[in-house]
Amino acid sequence: MRFMERAIKALGYHRRAYLGGLVGVFFFSLLSLILLTAQFLNRQTQNAFTTRLQQFDSQTLTIAQHLVKATNTAYSAVSSQYQLWWWGLLAALFATTAGCALVFAFQRRQETLAYLLVGKSTTDVVAQYVLENLIIFTGGYLLAWCAAMLGGTWLDHWLHTLNLTLFEQHLTPNVSVASFQKVTKQLFAHRLTDFSGNDLMFPQRGMRMQPATLVGCMQTYLCGAGALIVSQALTYTAVISLQRHRLLHQD
Repeated sequence: MRFMERAIKALGYHRRAYLGGLVGVFFFSLLSLILLTAQFLNRQTQNAFTTRLQQFDSQTLTIAQHLVKATNTAYSAVSSQYQLWWWGLLAALFATTAGCALVFAFQRRQETLAYLLVGKSTTDVVAQYVLENLIIFTGGYLLAWCAAMLGGTWLDHWLHTLNLTLFEQHLTPNVSVASFQKVTKQLFAHRLTDFSGNDLMFPQRGMRMQPATLVGCMQTYLCGAGALIVSQALTYTAVISLQRHRLLHQD
């Protein structure tokens, strides 16, 4: 109980620094949710593309083998790009929280010294400091989640526009306009469908009746919190252990 009480009091005392941390966590969480949701929507669109291909017989699809392969490759490239950006975001969080812990550890030297002098172990002090940051992380994450939910319709439209842009960037170098028109003309010859050639390649094109569901919530929180705990625990332990060593060996 005293442990939690000290952590909460420290949040109020160091509120300016922790307010900056709250803002940083908010943007990390929001970007993570955006990237993971965009990746999910891209896979959803690729599945819709595969489903529409099933409306054509195998003999007809032989003329579009290159186009189908290039399309699937483009979808996979977009997913890989999102995954790479997400790992980069997580690495940036790890590095930033480690750096902040290093600065904060030196700023709180006197406070740490007081804890050590009254018999607190290095583990106790580190646990309290990490808990303070975990509380801030939880608050920032919840704010980001609320912001993403409130902007659901706008976010859905923006993410589909982003997915389409990235998809076309990866597809265009492998499929020329002339080749695309020729193949789709052959595919749709004497066939009645509720979609055109462009809609075959990217089924989610245009306005959607139902906004996308926000995904990656648990992944964002657990991975972000895990990165924060590991980076700050290692940093605080190193700095406070050094301070404890100097305290024990001072003349």
